[in-house]
Amino acid sequence: MAAVMETIEAAFVADPLIDEFGVVFMPEAVPSASTKPRSDGGAPDTTVPAASKATAVAHPAVVHDGHKLGLAQYAALPLYRHAHSVFLHARTNQGRRNVEAGQECDGHSTSDSEVASAAIVHALGASSRVLCLLNAYFHTGWNERRRLVRAGTLTTASELSFASVALTVHPKSDAVWRYRRWLLRADGEATGPGRIGLLEHELAVCTAAANRYPKLYCAWGHRQWVLAELASTGEVALPGLIAGELAAVTAWTARNVQDYSALHYSTHCATHPDNSEPLAAIIAALETAASRAETYPGSDAIWCQARVLLAEAANRGWAKNVAAVRTRLFSLEHQGHHPTTAALWLGIKLAERVPGADERQRALAEDASRACPGNPLFQALAAKGT
Repeated sequence: MAAVMETIEAAFVADPLIDEFGVVFMPEAVPSASTKPRSDGGAPDTTVPAASKATAVAHPAVVHDGHKLGLAQYAALPLYRHAHSVFLHARTNQGRRNVEAGQECDGHSTSDSEVASAAIVHALGASSRVLCLLNAYFHTGWNERRRLVRAGTLTTASELSFASVALTVHPKSDAVWRYRRWLLRADGEATGPGRIGLLEHELAVCTAAANRYPKLYCAWGHRQWVLAELASTGEVALPGLIAGELAAVTAWTARNVQDYSALHYSTHCATHPDNSEPLAAIIAALETAASRAETYPGSDAIWCQARVLLAEAANRGWAKNVAAVRTRLFSLEHQGHHPTTAALWLGIKLAERVPGADERQRALAEDASRACPGNPLFQALAAKGT
């Protein structure tokens, strides 16, 4: 397995444009089957004689073609065990600690120490690469790569590319997303247009990950972080950027109606402090939610977004501005418990945040009563207020 690990490391060094990794099924060996005709006239005998097994041709464990890298399934577990052993040995090597402390290894010259240090660093880089590809939740491996970046052995650009490859296999790994944020913060050379370019590329990375794995909370949370980082640069026209993000996420949620992570990001953009037209954005989002709730009745994600938007509008004093779309939402049929739940949730939120909210709560209770006319609790709330 040492040769397989070195092959993977060499592939990433030789081809920095690798954009996908996967474990693929390939038999360990393909023996040549005998096709000797049977004497009874039946199908040819395809059994493998013992003598022919020695001439079997094994598939390569690593396939590298067209910026795609594949690892044979039969090699995955042995390779992981080998890489883990190499990684632990390199991390606990006494020579490494001596070199890091600026000391010479006992019994070795300075040149011997340098050679030993280079070998340890290479072993750490190659083994951690394999471990993070096969198990992206291996935080110790990512932490070791952080040390190598700080030491100058690995570059920020190459590690961002490698992390993108890891996301093609493990898009839900929070360790990879945290590593990407650390790299973008640690890159002191990326300033001005260079940093903006990196952050804009992150938006494309988030889109690719979400396309690969819908309902991906990590990708949309990372996208929200990127938006905040772009805002902190002070060199981006935020109203235009937010408008573009709103249009993109609205199109995305039209194809992925139940993706609440994307809907949450949409709400974040609509209510963003730098949004030049927040009221128009909230009303548009509520109209979209009402239309989708009518098409997809009883959708949890749609109603969760709608009630957050209604609460935000009420908190900003825009309850009358959204009254029409609110009435439309609560009058929809076949929505199950969602109108009632939304009305109660909104009533609680208004009581907590808006002084003198009795009248608004009473109106919401009336909505709940209409949505669930047989429930005496909501009838009482509508008659007496809260």
